[in-house]
Amino acid sequence: MIYVALLRGINVGGNNKVDMKKLKTTFEELGFTNVVTYINSGNIIFEAKGKKEDRIVNEIELGIKKDFALEIKVLIRNLESIKTLCKKIPNNWVKNETMRTDVMFLWEEFYNPKILDELKINPVDNVKYLPGAVVWNINTLRKIFFVIALEAINSAIENMTDFVSLEKNEQIKKIKDLSAGAVLVSAITAVAIGLIVFIPKLFTL
Repeated sequence: MIYVALLRGINVGGNNKVDMKKLKTTFEELGFTNVVTYINSGNIIFEAKGKKEDRIVNEIELGIKKDFALEIKVLIRNLESIKTLCKKIPNNWVKNETMRTDVMFLWEEFYNPKILDELKINPVDNVKYLPGAVVWNINTLRKIFFVIALEAINSAIENMTDFVSLEKNEQIKKIKDLSAGAVLVSAITAVAIGLIVFIPKLFTL
């Protein structure tokens, strides 16, 4: 069976440093075959035969603790489960210059559609629970249009309040501040998403 192992929180911000070549050796010494690592992210593809998944996870975590002196949580998925997941993701949810689609795999104790209630989801994002995962889709163009729409609403609110009263009024001031704040938050979010989408492309130039 082909698996992918996802290691939590390695090589992030200089913490939990794991050399991927050495990690590959760790997996091979555990008896896994056709081991392939993916960049520096802690994703490893490998094959294992005749073992239950919980045993595989336990062996990997113990192997990492022995070779790297780190206690790292490991999540694995087999090829068939990933294929099933991919078939359930909407066909128009892609990853390109204007759209980003990410999959957040869950530990078994979080297998519940209600997990979405625990997440802070922007109104213009598409988020879907699928068995064992949360799929997050962000359309950067939609974000831009959302910011423009909010700016238009903010302008309308300001003009309306000025029409109601040109005199200084603390309640009107509070309304204006709130609408302007909503535009600012959405703009910052749009910029952050743009950086997430486009910065990796700069490193490939």
